[in-house]
Amino acid sequence: MNFQGLNSLNIFMNKFSGNFLPVTNEKKELTVLLKIYLLIVWLTQLTYLATCIFGLFHVPSERVLKDSTINMIVSVEAIILIIYLSNRKSLLRALIGKLNYVLLVEDEVLQKAVISTTRPLEKPLRIYTIASISSVVIWTSLPFFEVFRKSEFYYTDYRVPAGLFEEPFTVGIFISGVFLQIFGSGYTITRKVSLDLYTMHLILLVTAQYKYLRIKFAAIFQQQSSKQQNSNDMIKRKLRLLTYHYGTII
Repeated sequence: MNFQGLNSLNIFMNKFSGNFLPVTNEKKELTVLLKIYLLIVWLTQLTYLATCIFGLFHVPSERVLKDSTINMIVSVEAIILIIYLSNRKSLLRALIGKLNYVLLVEDEVLQKAVISTTRPLEKPLRIYTIASISSVVIWTSLPFFEVFRKSEFYYTDYRVPAGLFEEPFTVGIFISGVFLQIFGSGYTITRKVSLDLYTMHLILLVTAQYKYLRIKFAAIFQQQSSKQQNSNDMIKRKLRLLTYHYGTII
């Protein structure tokens, strides 16, 4: 068991979203293609955010409160969290290294504790990922139907009010704006979901260690032996091992 092998969805979303947070204790440089992909993701997300901010000042306040507030909060939150975690990659690699070190121990109790902690959330997290991304993409795609109804468009015609060019604008500009919103909002929610999966995975693995320690401590003090001295010596040895295990993670 290791950090990577216990959650394939987390690994996939970490790459697809362009977050590229550490998944091992080794420092690895991104390839040229991945750096280009990362640049495209950031440009798309920041351009989308800029157009949404510009749109705030050109639509009625009701539309701002209804369609822009949550979008802006999620966008800013995702950017702040990405920057925060990216600046602490060395600490994340250190924590992952410690987790991988203790997970290598061939202990059936530890394996059961880890699996029983992580596996029940696998399906709910998949549903959360698919539902979050698909709902946002579908919602921002709805303005496409407006193309069949009129030939001039305004900022309010987008699902999230956005400013691109001076209104009214043509069908071509409107469609370009819709595509920008689809990819911009799609990458924003994808990066946010990926961050949720990543931090959740870390928390679950650390929680599994506490669960393992609780089980082992309970088992030690429940043991009975006819030879009290030998029993005490054995308990001391086991307690030292568990204390070392605890110290490794903490």
